[in-house]
Amino acid sequence: MVDLSARADRLDEYLDARGLEAVWFARPNGFAWLTGGDNVVDGD
Repeated sequence: MVDLSARADRLDEYLDARGLEAVWFARPNGFAWLTGGDNVVDGD
């Protein structure tokens, strides 16, 4: 099983190290990596 909190921690460390406050996921697969979900957006 994927440890999503570890991924969030990695992202937080990355942002902190670079003095950034936010991240922009330009591609759906980046968002899916962080959330452990699917990268498909349902428009219904």
